[in-house]
Amino acid sequence: MGDFVYRREVPEDLSGILHRLEPALKIRGFGILATLDVARQLREKLGTSQEDLVILDVCSPRHAHRILAVHPEAAWLLPCKIVLSHHEGRTRIDLPRPTELIGVLNPPSGLRGIAWEVEQLLMEAVDEAAGGPTLPTHVPSPSAVTG
Repeated sequence: MGDFVYRREVPEDLSGILHRLEPALKIRGFGILATLDVARQLREKLGTSQEDLVILDVCSPRHAHRILAVHPEAAWLLPCKIVLSHHEGRTRIDLPRPTELIGVLNPPSGLRGIAWEVEQLLMEAVDEAAGGPTLPTHVPSPSAVTG
C-alpha cells in the first residue's frame, strides 16, 4: 500500500477497536458520521462469507469548514475514511492519507497544510485505538506538504 495508506494491525476483533477509536477521534475533534458494515451487507444481499469489513466516515467540522472555504471542490474528498478489516486473526486499521488524496485536486498550498493537520490527528487516533504509537510507514514533514 505504500505511502497512500497509514496502516496498523492488532490481534483483536473490530468491536474492541471501534470501542477505543470513537473516543480517540472525539477528543481530537472528529465524529463518526456513518458506519458502513460492508461485510454484513454483502452477507445479507449476496449470501457471501465475507470477513469483517467496516468503513467509517469521519469528519472534523472545524477542518471541513476550513477546507471548503479554501477549495469548495474538496467536498468530493469528504468525509475522511477509516477502514477496519479482519485478516487471519488480526484487525487492520487503514487510513487513506488526506495528504495523498488531496493531491488529485491540484490544490492551493493552504489546503495541503490543512490536509497535513487532519492526517496527523487521524493517525494519532488510529495509534491510540491500536494500543499505542508505532513507527508509520511514512510521515511527511509540514514543510513537505505546505508548498
